[in-house]
Amino acid sequence: MERENIPLTQIANIKCSANHPAIEHQHGLRALTLTAEIDGNPLTMRKTLDNAIADLDLPKDIYVAYTGEYSR
Repeated sequence: MERENIPLTQIANIKCSANHPAIEHQHGLRALTLTAEIDGNPLTMRKTLDNAIADLDLPKDIYVAYTGEYSR
C-alpha cells in the first residue's frame, strides 16, 4: 500500500506554547504527551486514530496510550 504524506496543517490548527524544556518520564520511560481538542464524536475520532496508528511502522519499544475519559 502506497502512503501519501498529508501536511499536518490540513487536518489540525497548530498552536505553539512556551514550556520549560525537559524530557518527560512516566514510570521510568521517556514520554511524549499530546493534547488535542476535537470536533465531532470522540469515539469515532478514537477509532480513526487507532486505525492510523496501526498503519505506522513504529519501533517495537514505542507504544501509544490514551488517558482520560476515552482511555481503554
